[in-house]
Amino acid sequence: MVFPFAFDSAISAPTGGQPGRQSEDIIRISLQISPSIRIDTVDNINLRIVDRSIDTNFTEELCITGNFGGKYNVTAFGSNDNSDDFTLTNVEGGELIYFVGYRANLQSLQYDELQPAQPSPTYDLIAEKTCSDQQSFKITFKANDLSRVDSGLYTGQLTLLVAPL
Repeated sequence: MVFPFAFDSAISAPTGGQPGRQSEDIIRISLQISPSIRIDTVDNINLRIVDRSIDTNFTEELCITGNFGGKYNVTAFGSNDNSDDFTLTNVEGGELIYFVGYRANLQSLQYDELQPAQPSPTYDLIAEKTCSDQQSFKITFKANDLSRVDSGLYTGQLTLLVAPL
């Protein structure tokens, strides 16, 4: 005697944990796009100071852009990371102190004075596709400090760290 078997080609799979003819599940996708920020148009600075009796200022426009319209701050580091001052040195080891300021908008006349390794106040980031030199930094050599150092070449580096917040 032959017994007929019925065969169904549908695959039985769970639906919400229950067996059935169809199955579905939800895949959740999470995507985090981290803010990015870019600083452009910063060049080496070469100054010749002739008159030590007056403060000498150097300003440089720069461009800070990003992929978001959020906020950022700036932290400045000098050549001597262990110091509380920004300094340049000569070959004999003499040090010349300088000061760093930053302004986030060229429409403003006010610079925020930056302290070594300390974050600046918070600024609004203007999300632009092209650089338009909206920001600037200023380096100041005060007459009082200039009068205390020997003549000669003083060198060092200034690092500006721009961080999205």
